[in-house]
Amino acid sequence: MKIQKILIQKIREILITFLDALNNNKFVRTWIFSTNHKIIGTLYFFFGTFSACLGVAYSFVVRAELATPGSQWLNCNINLYNSLITSHGLVMIFFAAMPILMGGFGNWMIPTLIGAPDMAFPRLNNLSFWLLPYSLFYFSMSAMIGSGVGAGWTIYPPLSGLIGHSNAAVDCLIFSLHLAGLSSILGAINFIVTIVYMRARGMSWTRLPLFLLIYTNNSFFISYGITCFSMCNYNVINRSKYKYFFFFLY
Repeated sequence: MKIQKILIQKIREILITFLDALNNNKFVRTWIFSTNHKIIGTLYFFFGTFSACLGVAYSFVVRAELATPGSQWLNCNINLYNSLITSHGLVMIFFAAMPILMGGFGNWMIPTLIGAPDMAFPRLNNLSFWLLPYSLFYFSMSAMIGSGVGAGWTIYPPLSGLIGHSNAAVDCLIFSLHLAGLSSILGAINFIVTIVYMRARGMSWTRLPLFLLIYTNNSFFISYGITCFSMCNYNVINRSKYKYFFFFLY
């Protein structure tokens, strides 16, 4: 017991020292631990731009393959072609368009337009961004398992089931989409609370800019729609791995 307590104490001291060193680093404190809405919005822009370049690379390979009849680049690998189509669609939607249009512009514009010093939940704002790199990491892992996920960006069965993919590629992809969906839901909740409760005095709903009304509406749609989307992905996992069907079979 004494040895265990000493080990726990040593591990705790090492972790505290490591975190203090990170916190004292100016770059880490500014760009990783920051809760400033403008810095987080800039991070969203950087991440979305990187993801857009990745999606454009996928699109370039697909267009080069379809430029002339016959197989040009992929050596008649149909599953790899389907995997490129799937990756292109998911990257451009969940890792490029949504981070830039919602996270980037939302973080920069919403507090400024309503006269708020920051978002309603700054730490939650930081968390909602840093879920995205982890999501992109698992998305990349799904592309490295076998020939990737060639089920289409809608991930419909039976291509997403055991018949189409018997490995863990679909599992990694769906876990990645769960993380991206959680990031979107947390960001949407943050936007709604910020617009509703942190408006400057005298700024009623009829005086809000159209930009804020659009973002409020979109945030409600995201908070409900992404939840349903995540449950559909969960049912895909249950259907393919555990033979559980949400709908009764007649």
